Formats: sequence, C-alpha cells, structure tokens
Amino acid sequence: MSQPLDPTSTPSPVEQIEANRAPWTWLLIPLVAALLAFASTWGAGFVYDDIELLQTNPAMKEWATIGRAFAEPFWSLAPFQENFAGYYRPLPGASFVILHQLGGGTAWPYHFASSMVHALSALLVMKVALALGASRMTGLGTGLFFALSGAHVEAVAWASALPDLLATCFSLLAIDQFLRGRLHFALPALLLAMLSKESAYATWLLLFGVSLFGSKRLMLASRCTSLSGLALLGGIVYALRMQAFESSGAGFDMELTLAGLSLSHQILLSFGLIVRYLGFLVYPMDSRPFRPMRLDHGPEDASLWGPAAIGMIITIGALATWLIHGRRHPRVQIGLGLLFAGLAPVLNTKSIGRFPFEERFAYLSSAGFALILAFAFEAMLLRGRKTRNRNALMPIAALLATAWAITNLTPLARVTPQWANNEEFARWSTKVSPETMTPWLLAGLATLDRARNLPQGSNERIAVAEEAFDFFERSLEVNVDEVLVAAHERESGNVGLGNALYVMGDYGTAQSVYEEILKGYPYAQEAHFGLSNCLLYRADVTYATQAPSSESQQRQDAAEALLELANRALTHADQAVRGFRTLPAYYHNRSVARYWIARMQDHTQFPATEDDARRAFEMEPGNQQYFNHLLEVLALQNKVQDLGATNSYYLELFPTAPDRAELEAQLAAWGWKD
Repeated sequence: MSQPLDPTSTPSPVEQIEANRAPWTWLLIPLVAALLAFASTWGAGFVYDDIELLQTNPAMKEWATIGRAFAEPFWSLAPFQENFAGYYRPLPGASFVILHQLGGGTAWPYHFASSMVHALSALLVMKVALALGASRMTGLGTGLFFALSGAHVEAVAWASALPDLLATCFSLLAIDQFLRGRLHFALPALLLAMLSKESAYATWLLLFGVSLFGSKRLMLASRCTSLSGLALLGGIVYALRMQAFESSGAGFDMELTLAGLSLSHQILLSFGLIVRYLGFLVYPMDSRPFRPMRLDHGPEDASLWGPAAIGMIITIGALATWLIHGRRHPRVQIGLGLLFAGLAPVLNTKSIGRFPFEERFAYLSSAGFALILAFAFEAMLLRGRKTRNRNALMPIAALLATAWAITNLTPLARVTPQWANNEEFARWSTKVSPETMTPWLLAGLATLDRARNLPQGSNERIAVAEEAFDFFERSLEVNVDEVLVAAHERESGNVGLGNALYVMGDYGTAQSVYEEILKGYPYAQEAHFGLSNCLLYRADVTYATQAPSSESQQRQDAAEALLELANRALTHADQAVRGFRTLPAYYHNRSVARYWIARMQDHTQFPATEDDARRAFEMEPGNQQYFNHLLEVLALQNKVQDLGATNSYYLELFPTAPDRAELEAQLAAWGWKD
C-alpha cells in the first residue's frame, strides 16, 4: 500500500500521483455507498417547487426548452416566477427537460439522476484526495465521508436541487484534472460547472488563486496557460449571461432579497451565516428546510454580533492560512480553499431570498470539509505512529469515527424519508419550521389538492378542506415584522382561504373572500380565477333552476341574471389569463364564460370560446372536463370535421380511455376517416 506524502520528501508530481493511484474497484466503494445511502429516494415523488418547476411545467414537455435554457435566465423557464434573480443555469434546465422526456413526467428519473451525480461526486472527492498525495485508505475515507454526509439530504433528496449537484460534480472533475496538469480537460469541466450554478464561480476563483500561488509539488500547467484559459472561460460565461439577461450587467445587478437590509445588517448576516454553515457541516443533526430570515434581529441586536465576529475571525484566519501555508501544503490550498470558496455565495445577501440558510448551499463546501477531515485524521494517526503513541490514539480515533457516524447517518435515516411525499413533507415542515409562512402554505395546498380529488359534497371532502383552511389561516398568523415574508405568500394565504371555502361548497363566503382579496391585491391572478369560479357556479345554478321554467318572465329574468354573472366571470377570467402565470384552468374559465354569453346572447363569441377551450385542452389533454367542453363548443357550431379530428387525437393520446367505445361510435356515426 502506498504511503502518505512525507512533507520532508520531494517526489515529483508524477511520482506522487502514480504512487497513490487506486485500483478502479476502490473508486467504486464511495460511489456505491452514496447510491445506497439515497436509494430510498428513487421511489419518491415531487415536493415543493418540484411540482410547478418539473411536474406541471409545460416548458418541460418541449424539446425547444433546451435551447431556451441557454438563451434565457433559469427561472424564466418556470410559469410561477417573475423575478429571475440573476440566475443563469442552462445545464440543469436542459437536464430537467431530458429527464422529463425519459420518465414521461414522473419523478423517478430526477431522483435517480440526483443520486447518481452525488455518487460520482463522492468518487471524484476520492480522486482529488489521491491527487493531493493521500494514501489509498485516506482517499477512500474521504470519499466515504462525502458520500455519507448527513448534510446532503436536501441536496440529493430534492429533485430541484440538481443544479447544486451538477455544479459540485463538475467542479470536482475540474479540480482533479487541474491537479493532474490536464488543463484541456479541466477547463471544459469547469465551464460545465459554471453553467450549472453560480456557486461554481467560486471554483473558478479558487483555481485562479492556485494558478497564481500553486505549489511546485503539484503537476500544474504553466501559470500563463492556466490564467489565460481561466480568463477566457470567465469571458465566455459572462458573454452568455449578457445575452441571456440582455444587459451589460449580465444579471449580477439583480436583487432577490427585497428586505431593505442596511449594509451593516448584510455584513453581520453574511459572516454569521459562515459560522452556521460550518457548524452544520460538523453537526448536521438539525436538518430542516425553510429557516427564515429574521427581521427582528437588526444590526443593534447582540445576537448577530457574536456569530458575525466568530465568522469574521474564522474567515480571516482561513484566508491567512491559505496564503501563508497553501503554497507549501497543497492539501491546505485545495481543501481549505474549496471549503471556503463554496461558502463565498452566502456573502451576497441580496440574492439569498427569504431563506438565507439552505442546506444544499453547503454541498460544494462539504467536499473541502471531507478533504480536511480525512487529512486531519490521517495526520493524527501518522503522528501517533512517529511518537509511538498509536495504541493510545486508536481509542480516540474510534470514538471520533463513531461520533461522526452517529451525527451523519442519523439525518440520512431520519430526514430523507420526509422528502418523499409532498403533503408529508409539508406537514413535517410545519413542525420543524413553524416560524415561517411557507410550510403552512405548502401544507394547505397539498391538503386542498387531496380534498379536490374526493367526491364533491362528501363529508370527507368537506373535512379535508376544513383542515386545509386551518393551515392557510395559520400561515396568516406569521408575524411579517419578525420574519421575511414575500408579498405573494400573503396573497397565497388569503387566496387559500377562499379556495378551501370553495371546495367545502361554501360558494357565497368564498366569493366574499375573493372580492376582499382583490381590494388589496387587484392583480392577484388566483383571486380573479377563484371569483370567476364562484360566478360561473352561480350561473350554472341559475340555468339549472330557473331557465327551464315555463313562465316566459322567469326565463327572461334568469337569462338576464345568467348573462350578468357570465360577463362578470369573463372579466375576472380575462384578468387571470393576462397575468404572468398561464394555467389551462384560466383559459377554461374564460371559455365557459364566453360559452354562456354566446349561447344566451351573442353567437359571435363562439370562435373566441373555441380558441380558449382548445388552448386549455392542448395544455392538459388528459383533463376530461376540458375535452368534453371543447366537444360541446364544436358541436354547437356544427363543426363535424373538427369534432372528428379532436376525438381521433384524444384517442391517439389515450388509447385506454374508459369512454373509448362511445367516442369510436361517434366517429363512425359522423363517417370520420383519418
């Protein structure tokens, strides 16, 4: 077995790497360990942002979105996002489309891809350790430390966190190839990392620093070549960002955290976050999402000064150590550099959003932490061997290893299952992060979705909807003066109350809630949509109970009332459609409102009615309500050819449709021939 690099010896860089080359079977050990650690996620579903970003996002169904991913900001691909926040991540955007196509929109390809990228990262951590002169056992330990870290649950178990995984994986590949003098492989890998997530820009900065102050004991390319290549790479990424954001600022000037924090508050927050992330890497037992930004702890608050002072001392000390000792000790230069470079993005507090501490942000830094931890462990054992105290150190080493295993394997076993199901995830989040609004909203939305799938008017449906109402009501109790809450969250909480009432069947109260919301949020799409729902329901009731009357005056009164409701519903449905989100239900509502107007008063509304009905059907062809409504609109216009084409198209998409025989009989009656 190879020996660890002796600080007093001076082997050539090539001899150093060759002496520590591990058989490929060794490299598979951390890879397999990482896969096994997160194998339970392969059967998990979508949670939180996954639902609208990956599951129901129409952009994921289009191959053309791959081109858009390279030409536009990342969040422009999502139908629910207005603020693009300066994020340019074309590689994950393209990967999401491919994974959607591979799995037909199911979750398993996303989760399998996440666990595989994590496994490859664990393998690459081992390779980087070996390139830095670690023994095979130390290299293996480094890979296993990374593979089984409890700090990785959010990054690997959450499908939407793939950008963090890709950025880290390609960063490690770039570092490994850079240390082996293969700049022609390192630069393309680094480009892929920088096109995955902005955190990889810190890897670029690290390699730039190593190029300037690199150790002669590393097999690096010439300084001039490395610096020129890195400068070219930075220029390419900047040019791509300028094109995507259509701005010379390349999106770097965009702000996400609209909390109005003073400069002193931002500085204290940033250095305090460094302490929190380092603490989490050491002790990841408290793994939970949605840790809010507190607004009641300002610059004058002593609770911010302590962590900030410690963070500042640690950061300055790490930088001094890197500059003074890094050139003589490559392990320090790469391990310490990677640990703190990965934390660099937290210094940009204007783009960290409502949740300044998010566990996945520590994923890249954890690679550097694993390197430092393994090298420190190796140094301790080596020192014991030299001082002949090895036997005395073995119990300490065993105790440290046991403590590490407990603090890391526990969150893997306890927290990973919480990310498997959206409603369970939301309910768990309300327990571990009750002080912020997001988990209560998620729990309300997930519970309300379950209620909608229950039989209309059933006691169970009403009970579940009441539970959703309670979640929304609880979300509105969060004090906006204490924690940062986005304006759209307050809007969503109020709209949730109206939606829950609507599902309960209390349409009158729901209508009143929507009307009240629009007084404070006149452009709230969901409130306009909900109000149009209530008005259309009343139109249906009016038609069903009064229109069939034999009394001409009653029929006329009913027709006038129905037209008034339909016109009001059209106004609000039109406002919903004109918002930044485009959902098929919005077009369906507008079509239904126009349908009533066309039937009762103005036949010229039928073409517009058909356009909206077709748009809703094309966006969600599996929705039986949209399909039947489109057929009715076509039938009222006597468009037999279009009826046949629509029926035929539907049967091609859904060959096992339960009403297939009936639809085929209709096609035969029309004499339809494809």
